[in-house]
Amino acid sequence: MKQITAAEVKSIKRAGLHRAGDTLYLSVKPSGRKSWIQRVMFSGRRVDIGLGAYPAVTLAAAREKAFENRAMIAGGKDPRSIKRRKRIPTFQEAARKTHEGLKASWTSEPHAKRWMQALDLHAMPKLGDLPVDQITQEDVLKVLVPIWKKVPDTAGRVRQRTRAILKFCQAHGYVEHNVAGEMIDGALPSMRKKRKNFRSLDFQEMPEAFEIIGSRVASIPSRLCLQFLILTASRSKEARDARWNEIDLDSSTWEIPAHKMKQRKPHRVPLSSTAIKVLEKAMILRDESGLIFPSMAKRGFPMTAEMLLKTVRQVGLGEKTVVHGFRSSFRTWAGECTYFHREVCEHALAHVVGNTVEQSYSRGDQFQKRRQLMQEWADFLVRTENGKCDSQAERQSS
Repeated sequence: MKQITAAEVKSIKRAGLHRAGDTLYLSVKPSGRKSWIQRVMFSGRRVDIGLGAYPAVTLAAAREKAFENRAMIAGGKDPRSIKRRKRIPTFQEAARKTHEGLKASWTSEPHAKRWMQALDLHAMPKLGDLPVDQITQEDVLKVLVPIWKKVPDTAGRVRQRTRAILKFCQAHGYVEHNVAGEMIDGALPSMRKKRKNFRSLDFQEMPEAFEIIGSRVASIPSRLCLQFLILTASRSKEARDARWNEIDLDSSTWEIPAHKMKQRKPHRVPLSSTAIKVLEKAMILRDESGLIFPSMAKRGFPMTAEMLLKTVRQVGLGEKTVVHGFRSSFRTWAGECTYFHREVCEHALAHVVGNTVEQSYSRGDQFQKRRQLMQEWADFLVRTENGKCDSQAERQSS
């Protein structure tokens, strides 16, 4: 029988099994992906043994593996039993295992779902069926380069997640090197990053916006949650997932546990008199979930971020701001209308203040000053005399 050549293997396009030697076949998928299969008889039964993907496994290497397997069969041994002792997972299998391992540390269920979506769309068609020890830098670049400038944010996430998957494989001894590591960065096209700025209202528009939310939002949970979020300058998830056991009405304090915070540190929020009134109104929503603002659509669960954004749009504020933009409006107001030090304002937003050395010397969270700041913010929103805002420049000149 005429021996097939490496050039012929490369040129074969037609889908199906193509004989490449004694018991050796080249499998070509409709997608064009090629792999080696050895078809042998063992214990009276036909057995197909996968020898790896082409071109990671060359024709010569496939022939060598096939020869070794035939020798084992001649000696009465099953080649598959040796392979099973250390089965190398495919990229798709490794991705699922990595995802399962990381999922436990994530607080956001939507993020856990989205983690695999970008990989399924962009990486799996090219890498999914490949054993991880056969993936090359070139394979990874074939995934990233076509999307690098087209959808840069998604491409960055795919790179980071592919890197994490192969790091998992490296830790388990499936691969020696992480071919998606930093060395591939130099082969990617340069990409100018654009900072994403959230739409936000001018702080002077906030009292009217607060009034609109209070008078036009029909859904009680959505209305009260938005008001509470604005009054506390908290993040959407923190407010939506707020629970009654975190509230101390006697001290007017909201204690958010570390696992709910972006920085993974507990955060105390001083509650203004207006925020307390919002909580008092929310008491009619109390149920067994313990949530302050439970979803009306899905019993026992917090409302979704999409629900709050939809509410903002319904009252005509959507073109000017997103939910996260209320924090930006608060920060601008604090800088323009108060004399509180920058650290106080940043602590109010639960931001990390200063570098590591500065943090080691400043252990306080400016809580009492923040209490005064948040009361002034509430007074400004509900248009009391105490909440009147003059710019710092005007006050300094008077």
